Amino acid sequence: MIGVMTLFGEVDLQSVLKKVFRQNDMEFIAENCSTSVQLLERVQEQYKITDVILVAAAAVNMEIFPELVSEIRSLESKMRMILILNGNREQYPPEQFSEYENKRIDVLFDDNGFDTQELIDLVKQGKLPRQKAKSSQKQTQFKEIKQIPRFPLSVKREKVLEEPESAVEEQSKESALTPRAFSPPTGRYVIGLFNAAHGAGATTAAIRLAEYFALYGYVTKLADLTGTDALSLVDIKNVEVGIGARELSRFKQEANILIIDFGTPYDIVPRGDAFQISYGYPPEYIREINRCSLKILFGFTDIWQIGRMKFFLKNEQWKEMIDASYIFMTDGEERSLQSEYPEINIMNRENGYINEITLALKEDER
Repeated sequence: MIGVMTLFGEVDLQSVLKKVFRQNDMEFIAENCSTSVQLLERVQEQYKITDVILVAAAAVNMEIFPELVSEIRSLESKMRMILILNGNREQYPPEQFSEYENKRIDVLFDDNGFDTQELIDLVKQGKLPRQKAKSSQKQTQFKEIKQIPRFPLSVKREKVLEEPESAVEEQSKESALTPRAFSPPTGRYVIGLFNAAHGAGATTAAIRLAEYFALYGYVTKLADLTGTDALSLVDIKNVEVGIGARELSRFKQEANILIIDFGTPYDIVPRGDAFQISYGYPPEYIREINRCSLKILFGFTDIWQIGRMKFFLKNEQWKEMIDASYIFMTDGEERSLQSEYPEINIMNRENGYINEITLALKEDER
């Protein structure tokens, strides 16, 4: 059971979230706090049974928020803090998110409502994993940057037809308003994301990847093949979202980047030695995973759940399919898994995987 506290201020959302939280083995351990002082008092009393704290930006003085986080982390260093900001990502300067990332603060956006599934995905991770020393992070990143560009991109690039000069002029004006880190994309790629365990983070990562690629000028589509319509309420600027397989063919023809969220196809026991297809999950969706250019499996590496990730490396059918186009994305320490399976792409989600995927695509564009 994951213990959760909230600082929502006057707008108490606990009653709205209580049922779905309990369905996901999460529990509010105290009534909603209306002030930061009240929150700190309750944390001092119950930090030993608290894993995650949700804070609405509207309910706290943001000038003292970093100090509040520091005080809470002085009691429990691995306390996961989730900040819910008003509006959308475009309204905030990038350096603000760098600060949150450095302080290990997760961020959600309340743009006329936030994505409940994304919130659940974050909360289900529980306490933060132990932070690595910076030197080991750099060493791991260097190794992974070499590995990932070798993944075989099975979706072929298509030639771009020459356009009239007037159209080219219009495009050049627009390009001045977009980030200049990458040349205009020409390839077509399909990135599939799926979980080894419920709440491992595939849906959240799919949303962030879609936001990122759309920002950098890729024609981006996002398909929900979770079987639970997890993305039905998601609204991302310049990204078309499709629910189910109906739009897949069109998306593949129109998009530079098609991101598919496959959710959690299997219910796997913690040891990884038995499984069944998740209730109501369409089996044909599982076959679609292996057709993707890049497949990213999200899972947990703690001793109780790592067996679920290893299932895909031990199961007779799956281990035949696992190749360089698969990435195993962990929530914490990945070196033990890397030493056991050195031929597999294994990454820590905290080590800037989005940039590395983008570099791989850029390399393939050359």
